[in-house]
Amino acid sequence: MPPPKTFADLEEAKTAMRKVLEVLFANQAELQALILECGADHQKKMATLIPSLQKILAVPMQEAGFPPPPMGIMQGVMAFTQAQALPGGECIKDGVDMLKASMAGTFPTDAQLAEINAKLA
Repeated sequence: MPPPKTFADLEEAKTAMRKVLEVLFANQAELQALILECGADHQKKMATLIPSLQKILAVPMQEAGFPPPPMGIMQGVMAFTQAQALPGGECIKDGVDMLKASMAGTFPTDAQLAEINAKLA
């Protein structure tokens, strides 16, 4: 089995992060509705929210060279985590933090999204 994919350099990670954020926020209304529906019910989140997130994020993650979900999503998160340690990788950390917050139901404002996209440019 080949080793998990990683990003060749910071630019590849930035490009992938921009695409992931773009797709995530294009589906913001659907995800927010699911998050509200699940509330604090962890089992419901695992049964409904996580599969929806995997479906939504599958395309940009596969375009970045990761395998299909669920392994591709996990490999992608690991690769983004590794890219944070690269010189200049603080913008990737900011993107990961934004993704995590969004998955918990706190989506950024348009201004915050524009700011992270500027850092990732």
